[in-house]
Amino acid sequence: MLTLVGCGQPAGDGAADDDTTAADTAPDACALLDWQTVGGPFARTWCAPCHARALGPRLRQDAPESVDLETEDDLLRWADPVREQLQATPPLMPPAGGPDPAEQARFLAWLDCALR
Repeated sequence: MLTLVGCGQPAGDGAADDDTTAADTAPDACALLDWQTVGGPFARTWCAPCHARALGPRLRQDAPESVDLETEDDLLRWADPVREQLQATPPLMPPAGGPDPAEQARFLAWLDCALR
């Protein structure tokens, strides 16, 4: 099993105005969930601070050098392990604390839509 190690800290509020969650991934809901408004901001805030190509080993906070999570393709490539890490109880990523449940659900809904 791959363990993703990261340290993302909130870069800003990142709150969304609608109530779309992982349970709302019908095609209509998917139209509201895209990389620019959901996936990208989540990745920049919670994943890329430790899972980015430009970071040296010390700045990655023990994140594996082969696991980069800064682009849509990256997140889709690592979708299953990312989902496992976020859905663990308690969530394993990011280890220093992470998104609130609503933000996490919105990201997981985006991931479901992006994988369709």
